[in-house]
Amino acid sequence: MVDEDIKLLLENWRQYIKESEEETAYFGKWVDRIPEMYKEWLTSLSASAEGLWEKHGFNKIGEGSFRTVLAPKEDNNFVVKISRTKMYSNMNKGEFELQKRYETLFPRVYFHSPDFRWIVVEAVSPVGLEDIGEWTLWQTAKKEMPNLFEIYIGGVKEWREKYKIKDDDDMYPVDQIGLGFWGFVLNSLRTVMGEDTFGEVDSSKEDIKSYFRSSPDPYFYELAQAVSSNNIALWDLTPQNMGVDSNENLVILDASIEDHINDAEDYLGLT
Repeated sequence: MVDEDIKLLLENWRQYIKESEEETAYFGKWVDRIPEMYKEWLTSLSASAEGLWEKHGFNKIGEGSFRTVLAPKEDNNFVVKISRTKMYSNMNKGEFELQKRYETLFPRVYFHSPDFRWIVVEAVSPVGLEDIGEWTLWQTAKKEMPNLFEIYIGGVKEWREKYKIKDDDDMYPVDQIGLGFWGFVLNSLRTVMGEDTFGEVDSSKEDIKSYFRSSPDPYFYELAQAVSSNNIALWDLTPQNMGVDSNENLVILDASIEDHINDAEDYLGLT
């Protein structure tokens, strides 16, 4: 059965590559090596197969419960996400479909195998929690959501006035607390989805509802649509899982949408 699956996989690949010669030429020779490398990985006894990646000119840069992430040594602008089973290839397919629907929210998927066992994705580094990451997150989120940022500033000033905190007493100016604003973004998403999260500063909650009804930033509106329509967990939207792509869009690196699929048959690839 394994041999038949591999034979079918390679036949599908040959047909697909024949129809997509111009597209694959864009990437270079390393794309052509992926099917053979994948075939060897499927038939290997070791799930990690560390030496295999090196042999074919790739470095392993990450590995989760469901997929392995590789970087071609010849080009640091792309990564390859591969799954060991058909069940988890649905994650690759889901990532591809999300990127088509929300082009500014997810890294671009440039290419994929016919069965989505692997996909070629734009390489985007996470902003992270270090100082430069905090600065990047603040600057990019502020650029993407200027109207929401003004509400954030107003809420923080209200909080400072309530507790008589002077600007000089704080370590950073109010408009430079990047992670503070990102937390506000997540709370705002919860508010528009019907959750009460703002606590004592009740005016922020009403301001968010009014903002979403009348003049939401396009980025926030699209983010809210993506989260609510695809069961994306807000705990996925951490600074470590956000990045800035080549077009300076703030993107979600891994939405883990497969964790939130309720239809078991769809999850198992049986439909």
